[in-house]
Amino acid sequence: MLSSESEKEEKLPSVNQTYEGAPYFNVDFIGGFDVIVNDQTRNPDFYINYPPYNQEGVVWCNLTGHSMEPEISNGDIIALREVTTPIQYLPAGEIYGIVTEEYRTVKRVRLSQKEGFVRLIPSNKSEEFCEQEIPISMILKVYAVLGSIRKFF
Repeated sequence: MLSSESEKEEKLPSVNQTYEGAPYFNVDFIGGFDVIVNDQTRNPDFYINYPPYNQEGVVWCNLTGHSMEPEISNGDIIALREVTTPIQYLPAGEIYGIVTEEYRTVKRVRLSQKEGFVRLIPSNKSEEFCEQEIPISMILKVYAVLGSIRKFF
């Protein structure tokens, strides 16, 4: 029993400046569609060492907003990996980070009935949050959301 407890402790996330784990960028993905200044941080603030996500190409960023609750909460940190597959061929219904010229948002993505569009679907079903269709041509980058953790620092 003691060995399994120590194994669990080793798997807890930790923050470091020694390049162990995946980089954390203090960049917000909005759980909504608010316009943000889309500056792209090039240097990570630190690294998060969490073995399930210590993979090539994984980065950590912030999620701000309530549209993805209860799956991902306001203030959580999300693990992302850029995908290069065209969005129309990605698995439908999965959660992705979408980057356009004007915003970064996290939503569940499905194809639209309209040719050349995708539907961005929030998890939060309250009246405050609704689906939105956007042209695929607006999308600059797509990131698969691999998981999230509560901000602990």
